[in-house]
Amino acid sequence: MKSGLFVFLGLLGLWTSAIGQTEILAIEFNQDDQAGFNGWPSALSGASSIADFETDAELTSGTTKVQVSASTGLGVPANRGSSNGSPQGYSYQRLYEDLLIAFTPTGFLTLDFAGLIPNQIYQLTLYAWDPGSRDASNKVWTVTEGTGDPATASVNFQDALVDNESFSMVFKIKTTATGTFQLRNTAGFSQSAINGFILASSGIDPKALPQITSQPQAVWDGGEELVIGVEASGPEPISFQWFLNGQAIAGATSEALTLDPAGWDQNGDYTVRVTNANGFVESDVAGIIIDIPEFPTREELTYEPLGPSSRRSGITISEILYHPAQHPDGRELEFIELFNSQPWAEDISGWRLSGEADYVFPDETLVPGLGFLVLARVPGDVESELGATGVLGPWSGNLPNDGGRIRLRKPSGAIVQEVNYDDDFPWPAAADGTGHSLVLARATYGEGDERAWEASHSIGGSPGARDTVPSGDLDQVFVTAILSNSEAPEVDFVELRNAAPTSVDISGCLLSDARDMLAMFEIPAGTLIPGGGVVRFEEAQLGFALSAAGDAVYLTDPLGQRVLDAVILPAAETGVPLVRFRSDGPLRSRSEPSVLINEIMFHPPTDDNSDEWIELYNPGLGVIDLSGWAFTDGVDFIFPSGSQIEGGGFLVIAKDRRQTFVNHPDLDRNMVLGDYGGSLSDGGERVALSKPDGGFLVVEDEVTYRDSDRWHRFSDGRGSSLERRDPGADSSGASNWADSDESVKSEWTNVEFTGTLAHGNGNAPANQIQMFLLGAGEALVDQVEVIPEGGSNILSNGGFESGTSGWFFQGNQRRSRLERTEGFAGGNSLRLIATRRGDPGPNRVRAPLTQTLSAGSRATLRAKVRWLAGHPEYLLRFRGNWLEAKGRLDLPKNLGTPGAMNSQAVANAGPQIDEVMHRPVLPESGDDISVYAEAADADGLGIVALRYRIDPSSVAIDVSMNDDGTGPDLTAGDGIYSAEIPSQERGTLIAFQIVATDSGMIESVFPPGGEGLIRIGEPANGEAFGTYRMWITRASLNEWDSQPFRSNDPFPITFVSNGSRVIYGAGAFYGGNKDSHSFPTEGSVSYDVTLPDHEEFLGTDKLTLDYPVRDATNQREQTMHWFADQLKLPTLHRRDVYLYMNGIRRRPVYHDAEQPDGVLTNSYFPGDDGELFKTSNDNETSNSGSRTRPFVRNIIDVFEADGMIRPARYRWTTGARARGSRTRLDDTSILELMKRADDTGPNYEKRLLEIINMENWMRTWAMIDLGSFWDSFGNTNYKNSYIYKPRDSGWVQFVWDMDVGLGVDSRDPPNQALFPSSVDTNLKRMYETPSFIRAYWRAMEESLGSFYSTEGVTPLLERKKAAYDAAGFNFTSPFVPSGAGRSIPQFIEQRANFIQPQLKAVNKNFTVTLPLDGTSSDEQAVILSGSAPVAVAGIAVNGRPLDLEWSSASDWSATFLLQPGENVLLIRALGLAGEEIESVVRTITYTGVGSWPGLVINEWMAVNEDALVDPEDGDFDDWIELSNPGIFSADLAGWFLSDDPEEPFKYRIPSGFRIPAGGYLLVWADDEIFQNDSLKRSDLHVAFKLGVGGESILLSAPDGSLIDRVDFDRQSPDKTMGRLGNEILALASPSPGAMNGRAAIMPSVTYVVNGDMLTFTLTTEPGFLYQVEVSSDLQSWEPLGNSILSKNETTTFFDTIQVDRRFYRFFRIP
Repeated sequence: MKSGLFVFLGLLGLWTSAIGQTEILAIEFNQDDQAGFNGWPSALSGASSIADFETDAELTSGTTKVQVSASTGLGVPANRGSSNGSPQGYSYQRLYEDLLIAFTPTGFLTLDFAGLIPNQIYQLTLYAWDPGSRDASNKVWTVTEGTGDPATASVNFQDALVDNESFSMVFKIKTTATGTFQLRNTAGFSQSAINGFILASSGIDPKALPQITSQPQAVWDGGEELVIGVEASGPEPISFQWFLNGQAIAGATSEALTLDPAGWDQNGDYTVRVTNANGFVESDVAGIIIDIPEFPTREELTYEPLGPSSRRSGITISEILYHPAQHPDGRELEFIELFNSQPWAEDISGWRLSGEADYVFPDETLVPGLGFLVLARVPGDVESELGATGVLGPWSGNLPNDGGRIRLRKPSGAIVQEVNYDDDFPWPAAADGTGHSLVLARATYGEGDERAWEASHSIGGSPGARDTVPSGDLDQVFVTAILSNSEAPEVDFVELRNAAPTSVDISGCLLSDARDMLAMFEIPAGTLIPGGGVVRFEEAQLGFALSAAGDAVYLTDPLGQRVLDAVILPAAETGVPLVRFRSDGPLRSRSEPSVLINEIMFHPPTDDNSDEWIELYNPGLGVIDLSGWAFTDGVDFIFPSGSQIEGGGFLVIAKDRRQTFVNHPDLDRNMVLGDYGGSLSDGGERVALSKPDGGFLVVEDEVTYRDSDRWHRFSDGRGSSLERRDPGADSSGASNWADSDESVKSEWTNVEFTGTLAHGNGNAPANQIQMFLLGAGEALVDQVEVIPEGGSNILSNGGFESGTSGWFFQGNQRRSRLERTEGFAGGNSLRLIATRRGDPGPNRVRAPLTQTLSAGSRATLRAKVRWLAGHPEYLLRFRGNWLEAKGRLDLPKNLGTPGAMNSQAVANAGPQIDEVMHRPVLPESGDDISVYAEAADADGLGIVALRYRIDPSSVAIDVSMNDDGTGPDLTAGDGIYSAEIPSQERGTLIAFQIVATDSGMIESVFPPGGEGLIRIGEPANGEAFGTYRMWITRASLNEWDSQPFRSNDPFPITFVSNGSRVIYGAGAFYGGNKDSHSFPTEGSVSYDVTLPDHEEFLGTDKLTLDYPVRDATNQREQTMHWFADQLKLPTLHRRDVYLYMNGIRRRPVYHDAEQPDGVLTNSYFPGDDGELFKTSNDNETSNSGSRTRPFVRNIIDVFEADGMIRPARYRWTTGARARGSRTRLDDTSILELMKRADDTGPNYEKRLLEIINMENWMRTWAMIDLGSFWDSFGNTNYKNSYIYKPRDSGWVQFVWDMDVGLGVDSRDPPNQALFPSSVDTNLKRMYETPSFIRAYWRAMEESLGSFYSTEGVTPLLERKKAAYDAAGFNFTSPFVPSGAGRSIPQFIEQRANFIQPQLKAVNKNFTVTLPLDGTSSDEQAVILSGSAPVAVAGIAVNGRPLDLEWSSASDWSATFLLQPGENVLLIRALGLAGEEIESVVRTITYTGVGSWPGLVINEWMAVNEDALVDPEDGDFDDWIELSNPGIFSADLAGWFLSDDPEEPFKYRIPSGFRIPAGGYLLVWADDEIFQNDSLKRSDLHVAFKLGVGGESILLSAPDGSLIDRVDFDRQSPDKTMGRLGNEILALASPSPGAMNGRAAIMPSVTYVVNGDMLTFTLTTEPGFLYQVEVSSDLQSWEPLGNSILSKNETTTFFDTIQVDRRFYRFFRIP
C-alpha cells in the first residue's frame, strides 16, 4: 500500500521562464578587468558617475544608460590591504581598489538604468559588499523604481566575485513605462560598495505570441488536492482559460487548476489556452502522474551515503560476511569488502588485513575511486556464488561466528580501520548465520561503532556493490513481542508489528526459531497487518516451541531471500513477555525490577580497577534473598548463599572488597560483597544483574552506560561515580543518571612554589599573574599571593573580598565566578570553571600585579585551592612563564555514595528524550520540516512539545508533538513523537528545543542547555567530496566575535555531514595560531569542531578543519604525507571537503585534517597509554590574546634554575596532549629526554638510544628534507611535530601541518641545505653522530630513484588532478610551475639531483678490513672493522649482533670475543628487517683458553599480578633472577638474555650491570629497556616478556657460549619457579634477591562418594592453581572444569558419576 499527503512540486509562475536569459551588460567597477566583464569607462569621482552603453535593439532601446550616485560621494579608495578568497586570476591585493565605495552612514547609494524596453522584465545580478551582509537575511538593496518585489531577490554568497563579505543578489525587475528602473541601498551602513553587475533580458519579442514553456501536468501523491499547472512566458499581460473535453471551465482562469480528487467524477481531457495581446496558443492534453510516496522505513530515515568511516584513511571496510549460511556443497563464502571513498584510485600495495583474517595486498593493488575491492577466504567460491568479480585472497585464518576483530593496516603497521564485530545485540542478528552480511550503513559513526552496521538487504550481501536500502512494505514489519516462558492458561506467542500507517500484506512470509531452517512456519494467505497494528501467532499455529532459556526468532520474506527481522531472546521470566516498540530496539521485560543497579564507580580517578564497585538498591519494603543471583554481563560475580538486601537498603559489590573499605572506612562491612571478576569498561558497556528462574538466569535489571556527555561529565576518571537519579525511572535513559556530587568532601590544597624568575619570554614581563585548570573541571581558589623575596604580596584582591575586581576571565575559563560563602577561612572565593584545558593564551584567569618583577629575582607563588569536580590539576604562573606553582589537588578517597542515598537522587527525574532528528535534513524553501523525538517516562508523559524560534528573534512558538500516527508522525504508539515546522524562506535559521513533561509536570529539555538548529535553502552537496555544514545563531556568532581569537571555548553549533547526519549540541572555535580575524564566517581561518561524547564523527570527538594555506595545487602537503607512508613513518590524512557556515561557502575547499591525538597514537601503538607532546613555540599573549613576539622556541636542552631543572620552560614549547596517565603535570619523561639529549658523557649514544627510536627520528628528518619542510621540529622553525613516548619503546615523531615544502614558496628551494645550522646544539649533535645519521641516509637511499622521482609521484598527482578537474576545482596543475616557480615533479627532480651526490659520498661498499683472513690471536677480544653501505642497519657474526662503533657514516668497528681454537666467522650485513645484504667469511684462530663465570638463572615469575612491583613505573612486570655463586663479581656487559632458543642473542646486556660474588640481579622482563639506568638502579630491564603459558629463558656469554637455560610451563599467578639444588621446582613463595625458599608441597587426594556425587579433597599450597582432568581410557584426558586457585591448605573438587568407569588425575600449576 502507498499513502501520503499532497506536496505541490512547484509551478514556478510567469517569471520563472524556461527561456534562457540573454546577457545585455556585464560591468565591473575595476581597474584590472575580470574575465567576462567590461570595465567602467568613466572616471569615478564626485557624487555621481554616468556611462552609456550600446546594446541590442531587440533587448533594449539601443543605448542603455547606467548612473551610479551617492549622497556623500563616490571614489576608489587606497589599497586597504590584502583579502583572501578571490577567484583565480584576480589580484586579491586590488580587491578594495576594484570596489566603487560610498561612505553613507546616513545616506544612500543608487543604480539607475535607462534606455530599456518599457514594461519589460529584466534580470539584474548585483555584486555588492556591505559590512552588515554577513547574513543572507540582511537584504540591503531594494527596487525603488520599476516593479520588483524584494522578496524575489536572492542573496547568494557563493556566486560573488570575491569571497570577502561580498555577495550577489538576483532581481527580477519590470521596467517603468519609460523603460527605466532603480535600485537603492538605504540601510545606513558605514560603507556600501558595488563590485559589478550583469544585466540580462528574457529575450522575448514584444510582438510574439505567448509560449508554453512547460505543458500542463500534475503529480498526485494521494493528498486532498490535485493541482494541474502550466508554465508560460511572453509579452504581458498573459491570461489563461482551462478546458475540460473542449469546454471552458467557469472561473478556471489562472495558471494553475485545482481539483478535488475525492469521489472524482471529472474525468476527461484537460487543456489550457494562453493568451496575450498578440494572440493565443493551445496546450497539449494535461498529463496526470499518480505518485503516492511510500511511507519511509527506519532505514530510509537513518541510512547514510557510503563514505569514509575514519579520519585515518579514505579506504573503509564496508561489508563483512563473517557467518555465511551453511552451503550444501561446503563452499566458503566469507568475504570482506573495502570501499574507496575518494574520487581517485588508491594504491594499497603492501597494506595488510590482520586480526582474524591475515592477508597482504600484492603489488599494484588499486581500489578504484568511489569503488570497491573484495577479498575472501575462498575467492572462487565468492565469485561463483555471489557474483563478485576480481576477488582477492585467499586469506589465512577465518572469521569467528561469535565475534572477532578485523584490522586494515598500512605497510608501516598503522591501523587505519578496525572492526570488532559481535553476534550479540546491538549487532544485527540476521548477519549471524542466516547468510546476510554486515554492511556499513552509517559510516560517519565510525567502523568501530556498532551503530554504523546493519544486516545486508539480501542473503549473500552485495560484495563489490552498494547495498540496497530496505524500503519496501515488508520492511515495515518487525517482531514486537514474544512470550517464550508461558504459564497456563497463557501460551507462547510471537507478535509482529507494522510500523507503517497503512496495512501490509505479510502472506507467505516465514517464521522460525532456527537460522538454518528459516521456513518452519508460513504465514497464511490473506494475512494483513493494519497500519500501526499487530498480529499474533501462538505456539500451536507456529509448529515450533520457543525455549525459555533463550532462543531466536527470524522473520523472512516469502521468497526466502531476505530475513526481514531477527531477534535473539534472552532467558525469560515465567509469564513475562519480552517487548520492543521499534525495530532497532532491544527486547525488554515488561516486569519492573525488584532490585536496581543504583550506582557505578566504573572509572576511578586513580585508574586502579581495585577502586571499582557497583551498588544495588531494593526499592521495596521486604528483604530479598539474592542467593544464586549473578552479574551476567559487565563483570563476573555469583552471589553466595545467604546474600540478601534489606527493603529500602543497599548492597555494594566490589572489585576489591579490602580496597573498598580502605576508601570508605565507615561503610558497613555487612553491606559489601566481593570480589567480582573482570573490570568495568572505562568506555561504557552493559551491566546486567540476573536472578534464577526455572533453572536459568533471567535479567532483573540492566544498564548500558555510555562514555557520553549525556550520561556524565566527570564520572569517566574525573572523580565522580555514576548515580541513578530516580529509582522509578528506566535505567536505560541517560537523563536518569548523573555524576555524584563530590564538592563537599575535598580538603584545601596549598599550591606553592618559591624560586628564581628564569627562562621566561623577555617580551612578556612578569607584571601579571595567571591561573587555570589543565582540564575540564571546577575548583575553589582563595588567598592567591605573589610575594617577592623580602617583600609583601603584590597581588591586589587575591582573597576576592572585593569580588572579582581586578580579575579577568578569558577563553575556556571565562565562566569562572565569585562564591561568597566558600572561602578558605570563610568569606569569598573564586569558583574556577574550565570547559577545556587552560593555557596562557588566552584560556586563563588573569590579574595585574602592582609591581613588575625582573628576571633573576626570587618570588613565592601561593594559592589555596579546593577540588570540586573534574580535572584536578591547577597552575598558577607569571605572565612570560618566569615561574609557576603547580599542584595536583587532593581528591577524597571516599568518592561516590556506596551504601547510602545517592547525592543526585530525586523523587522524579523527568522524561527521557532521545533520537531527535529533523527531516528533510536540508529543507528547501517551501518544505515543511518534520521533527521527531523519542520520549518516555515511567510515570507517564504529560506534554511533549516542539519549541522553535526564527533566529535572531527570541520569540518562541510551541507546537504539540504527537505519537498518534497523524500529520508528520510516522507510527502511532512507537514512542516517537512528531511535529511540523511550516515552510520558511530561503536563508532562515530555525532554533528549536524538545520540551517534555511527565505526569508530575517535571520538565526535560533537549538539547540540554542549548538548541538544535535547522537552516533553509542550503547549497547542494558536493558529489565526489564530503560536505560539512555548521549552523550557528546570530547571538553565538556575535559572542564568538567578541572573544580573543585563540580562545578554545566552543560556541554551540549544529554540525551536518553530507545532508544525512545531523549532530546537535556540537561546538566550534577558531583553530590555528592566527592572532585576529574579522568574523567567524569570513576570511581565511581554520576551525576546530567539538562533538558530544557518543556522537563521535568518523571515530573521533574533535575535527580540525583547515584550508590550503599556500599551495595552489592542493597536493603538496598530502604528497609529503605520502612520502612518509612510503618510508613507513606515521602519517596524517587530509580529506577534501566542501565547508559551509550558515550557507556561506568557506573557500573552494577545506581539509578535514587529522591531527596527532589518542586515535593516531592508538593506530600505531594499539592499547598503549603512552604520552603525547606537541612541539611548538611558547604561548605567551597580550591581554587580548595576540601572541608575544619573538617566540620562545622549542629547544632540546636542559634549563636549570636554583640548582634544578625547570619544568615550566618546557610546558608550552613541548606541551602535554593525550596521556594515558591523564596527568599534564608529570614531567618525568620529557625531562629525561632533555637530560639524555644533553648528556656529554661517554654513554651518550647508548643512553639516548634506550629512550629514542632513532630510526624513526632520522627517517622523519629525511622525509622532511625531501620536501625542504623548514617549518618543523629538527629544522629551522622548531615546531609542527608531535613526539610520543610509548610505554614500552622509545620516543617517536609525528609530523603534521606540512603546509610549506616542495617549492610552495621561496623559503623551501630544491637546494635547501640538508642539515640546518640554526637548530639547537643537541639536535645538531644528533645529526653529527655517525651511528644516528646512517638511518637518515638509509631513508634517503630508499627514496631516491623509487617513489621520490618524477616517475614515482606522477601517477598519484595525475589521479588527484583528474578528480579535482572533474569536480570543477580550479586548482593549479601540479605539472605546471606554481608556488616559487616550479612544478611538483620539477622540484622533486631538482631536489633529488641536489641530494644524490651527498648520498653517494657516504654510501660505501660492505668491507671487512680487519681481521685478515687466516690469522691467529692470543687475545680473546679482537677488533673487527670495515665499511658498510647505509642500507646496513646491523652486522652479526655467527648470529651474534655486534656492538658497532661508527667513526663516520660508513666506517665501523666492533670488539668480538673468540672461542678457543679455530673460529670461522660468518660476518653478515643486515638490513632493517634482518635480511642479509651481503656477507664475508673470515677464519681466525684463538690460541688462548676461554673461561666464563658460572652464572645461574635462579628464579622467575611469568604471572606477576601483585607480588612484586617495578619501582620504576609501578607495574607488576614479569621478572627473572640471576645469581652468581662464584667468589668474584661478574660484569654482565655484552652478555645475552633471551626467551627464544631460535634467537639466543635477543638482548645484549649493556655496560654498567654487575652481579656481586654470591649475589643476585633482578631482571625485569617487561620490554621496557628505556628504563635502564645503572647509575640509579642495579636492576635490569630486557627487551622481551615471559609467556604466560610457559617458554624458555637462555643466558649466553659474550662469545655466544650458552651458560644456562631453563624451560617452564604455565605458572600460577604470583608464584615463582626456581632452583633448589640441582632441581627446578615450584617455590612456595617468591624470594627475589635472596636464597630460594622451600618447594611447594605436592598435592595428595582423598575422596567421598555420596549417591551420584563424588567429592575430592586435595592437600594444596595456598596461592597455586590446581587442575583436575578426567579420562575413560587413560589415553585421552580432558579438564574437569576450570583450574581453581587454592586459598587454603585443602581444596575441594566435585563431579557427578555419569559412567561406569572414569579416571581422575590432579596436578598443580606448575
